[in-house]
Amino acid sequence: MPQAARFPYGPPPLPFWTVYGPWINLAVTVCLVAGAIYLLFRRGSSSGVWFLQLAACVAVVGWSAQLLRNDLQPPLPFGAASSTVAMGLFWAGIICVIASIALAFRESPESGFASLFFSVFGTLVVVPMLLPAMSTGSPSPITQCRNNLKQIGLALHNFNDERGEPPAAATAGAVPRSWRVEVLPFLDQAPLRSQYVNTEAWDGPANSKIANLDVDVFSCPSNPNAVDSLGRRFTAYAAITGPGTALSDELRPSFPAVPDGNGLTIAVIEACGQNIVWTEPRDVSLSSTSVGINLDGHSPGHSDGLASSRHRHGVNALFVDGSVKTLSPQTDPKVLKALATANGSEPLDDF
Repeated sequence: MPQAARFPYGPPPLPFWTVYGPWINLAVTVCLVAGAIYLLFRRGSSSGVWFLQLAACVAVVGWSAQLLRNDLQPPLPFGAASSTVAMGLFWAGIICVIASIALAFRESPESGFASLFFSVFGTLVVVPMLLPAMSTGSPSPITQCRNNLKQIGLALHNFNDERGEPPAAATAGAVPRSWRVEVLPFLDQAPLRSQYVNTEAWDGPANSKIANLDVDVFSCPSNPNAVDSLGRRFTAYAAITGPGTALSDELRPSFPAVPDGNGLTIAVIEACGQNIVWTEPRDVSLSSTSVGINLDGHSPGHSDGLASSRHRHGVNALFVDGSVKTLSPQTDPKVLKALATANGSEPLDDF
């Protein structure tokens, strides 16, 4: 039996500041604040005030840089709460700056005005110098991926509003069509939908030309394995299919009012490792696919799991209510299966 291949395979490297920036900010902030507290209470108020102000300015500038980058990649050791922690440290720095200025004014008016000048001047000088490092110039890959899924969710809801129910994962009949083809008019791709030949298989000569086209909304920017040997584009997103799922035949008529709650039921999930051509009427079946995230596959770049992503800290999932959430690679398979079913009545306190 061939050995399973590890997934993800060969993820693209991230810039230095993206990888190490949050850790550097955290270490510097902790060290400086600890030193400030020591000086303030053990060595005299004057030195402590200035060191406290230095610590606060570093915290404000450093965490501003992270918050302006849209995402903390990889996250700090606080998991999904990393952005909240960064925001908390940012405001803690602001409070420390104000406190240090107040302490300086208590010592003397001259020290107070000097402290105020130091804060304003330091901010005006340092922040513009760090702006190139703070900004990526474009949304991060995981943010673009979330935006893609939000557009797909909006298209599904608009399709449902116009036609009374969302599209089937694959249309019935001798020549099935993928839901990704059906929602094209609701993604500002009506001309492309009109080029698709309904009476021809998805991999027929005419439709294969369409499969070779790159439709950005179906592609995750973190996925480097985007085409097959024939140049056909892979999609990063697949519907979860099978009995009891949100887009199953028995539940589509009630969409988006699903029994388990539309905010606790996944409709579409990242499945980069399945290597599905975007026009192919194939998705991930809950009844025949191993439930897990980034499970190993039979070949490099392939995953046999229900969900798979090139992002380093999870997969994005589109829920029936249109929200997009990131699921950790360590998500319990039982929780993932509960989120994938629409009428299982499983208890889900948090995930």
